[in-house]
Amino acid sequence: MTASIRTIYDAGRTLKKLRQNKQLTGEKLGSKAGISQSKVSKIETGATLPSLKELKKILNILECPQIIRQQIFAVFELSTLAHRPKYIPIPNTFNWLCKKEANTHLLRGFLFNTFPALLQTAAYREAYLQHWNLAPRELAQRISESIKRQDLLWHMGREYHFIIHEAALYAVPGNFQVQLEQLDRIERIGILKHIKIGIIPLRVSLPSVENTNFILYDTNSVALVVANQELISDDPQDIAEHLKIFDDLNQRAHYNQEARELIRQAAQYFIK
Repeated sequence: MTASIRTIYDAGRTLKKLRQNKQLTGEKLGSKAGISQSKVSKIETGATLPSLKELKKILNILECPQIIRQQIFAVFELSTLAHRPKYIPIPNTFNWLCKKEANTHLLRGFLFNTFPALLQTAAYREAYLQHWNLAPRELAQRISESIKRQDLLWHMGREYHFIIHEAALYAVPGNFQVQLEQLDRIERIGILKHIKIGIIPLRVSLPSVENTNFILYDTNSVALVVANQELISDDPQDIAEHLKIFDDLNQRAHYNQEARELIRQAAQYFIK
């Protein structure tokens, strides 16, 4: 279900399904959330955006599962941020990313339901990109670009710190074999001294703020990543906010042997 939550329309359609599953009318949901039935209808059809406060109320009323909640919130949040001058779309994504990553000493990132592109196997990357409905040539180009970007991982002058939610260990974009190979790679790469990988267990609560996937480039920029859209901000306030969120996530994450145990538990699930 979450794989399709990539646009405002898809997110609104998912909210409608959740409402119907709770056997609530649009009028009843609006009454509980403090908004009009008309606005509920417009949100569900993608005709209007709710405020983040309204969206939180709706998701709470619908008792939305955490993974779906994060996906929906990320899509609406990204659309809201896109209208703020300090967040701009990343131009010429591949060239921009290569240059940005090459000039970054410490790259930090949080991902909720997938693995960092820099750590993905070619098979996992292909399976993940298949959900974007790309033309064969563009798909092949994206995979090739990802492999080229990963060359930077072996430059010892850089440091990487990734925090992944345990949900990503079980979110399969392809088949079980692809997932097993990806889990194996994450475990092996996590041993390297310049690459730190933390995993937040499902049983550990996330920070009180809503989270989307994000990448911090030193303390110079923050990029928000959701579906196939990416926005970048150099605003000091945005960077400071995400540094604080990352520090909070870091306190909740498990590392070293505890992280490897979570990875191995996930692998056993797919072997069975």
